[in-house]
Amino acid sequence: MVNSPSSKETGLILGAIAIAGGIFAGDLMIPLGVAGGVPYVVLVLLGLWSKGKRFIMVSVIAGSLLNILGYYFSPPGGELWKVIFNRFLALLAIWVTAILCLLYKKSESELGKTNQQLIHSEKLSASGRLAASIAHEFNNPICGIRNALERLIEKVPMEKGYMDSASIAVNECNRIARLIRQLNDFHRPSTGVFEIFDIHEAINEITVLLSKNLKDKDITLEKSYCQPTLMIKAIPDQIKQVILNLIQNAEESYAKGSGKISVSTEQMNSQIKIKVKDSGQGITKSNLEKIFDPFFTTKSDVKGIGLGLSVSYGIVENHGGSITAKSKIDEGTCFTIILPLEGRPENEQTIDINN
Repeated sequence: MVNSPSSKETGLILGAIAIAGGIFAGDLMIPLGVAGGVPYVVLVLLGLWSKGKRFIMVSVIAGSLLNILGYYFSPPGGELWKVIFNRFLALLAIWVTAILCLLYKKSESELGKTNQQLIHSEKLSASGRLAASIAHEFNNPICGIRNALERLIEKVPMEKGYMDSASIAVNECNRIARLIRQLNDFHRPSTGVFEIFDIHEAINEITVLLSKNLKDKDITLEKSYCQPTLMIKAIPDQIKQVILNLIQNAEESYAKGSGKISVSTEQMNSQIKIKVKDSGQGITKSNLEKIFDPFFTTKSDVKGIGLGLSVSYGIVENHGGSITAKSKIDEGTCFTIILPLEGRPENEQTIDINN
């Protein structure tokens, strides 16, 4: 779907049409040549004021057409080869300016994305430090309550109703303890050892665990590896957790079951790219910007608390990699993980929030 131009873009386009029309009218009376191309270059430069690339393309095409038409309809003046050469120089100036403007727009867009990633990373870091302090304050009293309840269940005779209530309370304490562990994992995964292992074998192990559930839902899992084996240096259980989270998310994107999930790998010099793609219901643009935020979830409370993707983000980041997502409603979602083959550079230090 093409976005409608903003009022500023509309004003710029209308202004450009008016100016170009005036230039063309002057060119019909006087053979402007290169001089006629200069104002068209200015029109292209005005495209830097607009957010998108549409205005630049409109300006360069319109300017080029009017410059060419001016050659045919303006009164003759000077030698023919000079007139043609002048027109050629005008067109060259217009297109070179347009290309530079488009390159600038692209770099500006990439810079904006990088800035958003840095902001997001800082937000996650701050949230992780807050989560660590909360976890520290809650963990000990929760464990104390659970231990006391377990002793009561073990030592004190109780009616079945009271025993059931006490058991429920113990289970709730265990649930809170798991949540606290997840809060710690969110910022920095639990301390692990970097090992050299076959990433494809690790993915196969995860998919074996999920195969029955996927088969029951009539979801096909396709794997496409860049080569039979690919050794990387990472923390195996943490990378498996990331892959598991992404495949489970892909599975849940098929609300009514039946579909396809693809997992692919690609080696890029000293890095590996892992893609987990589905063709499910997709994610709205507003939600896509928040999927890595802690506690953000579109699932019911029964299915999740919104830490899976934020934990995955933390794991990948602490491995010196990156994780991104692209999605369209009713077309599906694709998560892309990029990891260094040789592990996180030694000069990159991570903060242990448990201290």
